[in-house]
This record gives sequence, C-alpha cells and structure tokens, in this order.
Amino acid sequence: MRHLNLVLLLLASTTLQTTLMANLAIAGVTPHLVLLLVVFTAILKGGRFGSLFGAGAGLFLDMLTGRYIGLNALALAATAGLCGFIEGRLYKDNLLVPIGCVLASTLAYHTFAFLLGSFAGLPFAVGGFFMTLLTQALYNTAAVPLLYGPFYRAARKGWLPKEEVGS
Repeated sequence: MRHLNLVLLLLASTTLQTTLMANLAIAGVTPHLVLLLVVFTAILKGGRFGSLFGAGAGLFLDMLTGRYIGLNALALAATAGLCGFIEGRLYKDNLLVPIGCVLASTLAYHTFAFLLGSFAGLPFAVGGFFMTLLTQALYNTAAVPLLYGPFYRAARKGWLPKEEVGS
C-alpha cells in the first residue's frame, strides 16, 4: 500500500507538471515536480531506493513523451543516487537540507540530461541551456518550502515505503 501511495504521488505530480504548471511558467520553464518528488524520496529513503524510484519515474516520463526513452530514467536515477548520499548524515527535518539538495540536484539533473543528450547526438543551444538551468533551479528551490513539509510528514506517519536498512 505504501508503494501505491508513492506511485499515486508520481501520477499526481506528472499530471500537475504537464497541465496546470504550464500556467505558472516563467520564461517557458515550470517547476519539475517529478524531480522534486525523486529528490525528496532520496533524502528520506536513501540513495538505493531513490535511484530505483528515480529510474522508474524517469522511465514513466520518457514513456509519456515518447522520445528519447531512457534519458530521463538515467538522469533521475543518477541524481537521486547523488542526493541519497546525504541520507543518514544530515537532519532531514531541517528545511535547509532539502533546499540545498534540490538546488544541487536540479543542476546535476540538467547536467546529466545535457551530457546524455549530447552523447546521443541531440542538438542543444548552450545559451538556452544555461538560462533554463538557472530558471528551473530557482523555481524548484522556491517550491521546496511549500512541498517538503507535507511530504516529510507523510513519510513520518508511515504513508510512504519504509526506510531501507543499510542503503
């Protein structure tokens, strides 16, 4: 049941990201709610579970778009793995931890996606990449105070999968 709750959160965040968040776009950039969900999961549940969830969430996004299957899966899994390193080392209830982690994770995710896309031969405009990167990093970081508290409370109440031992 707890895994079902996480899947429902993924479906809700994907739906919001692709529909309603388009109305809140700044310079064509919206908050990346799936990335936020993956980062929050990695912070609270560890790198191994976060990477698996990130790969699944990225594959789900890739299947929705129908292009470049595996790009989001690899980028989100790697980002969650990096973010999962802090699990067990910092206080998860301190708001500065997820803010810093989301900022660094947004930069890492876009860098991974850029590198993977470059290796695949996808065309990128470097100037547009940096503007999108900066805008999305600020947008995602600004969304953390609104979203992390409810996610953290849900995880503490047991609505999300239990923490792995030894991750």
